[in-house]
Amino acid sequence: MQPNSKEEYKKIAVDILVDELPSLRAKIGISQDQLAEYVGLSRQTLSAIETRKRPISWQTFLSIVLYFTLNTKTNTTLKLLPGFIEALQKCFDYDESE
Repeated sequence: MQPNSKEEYKKIAVDILVDELPSLRAKIGISQDQLAEYVGLSRQTLSAIETRKRPISWQTFLSIVLYFTLNTKTNTTLKLLPGFIEALQKCFDYDESE
């Protein structure tokens, strides 16, 4: 079934990122403590997000995306996550062809 709203695309993008958080952190060798500090969370909150015990806010999601986008070791990885960029673009009605 094809998503048909920005909220559904947000959920897809969030789910993909949350699934990949541990491997993204590992790729650049940072701990939960370090990532949490960079994006303004406690380690406990980040851990709860990674284990899906707590939902991630849209603001936190965007902060984490920005952090990993600006890192040269993870920038390409984000772009290659199946469906991630497409879902993110749909959240903002962004069309590269324009």
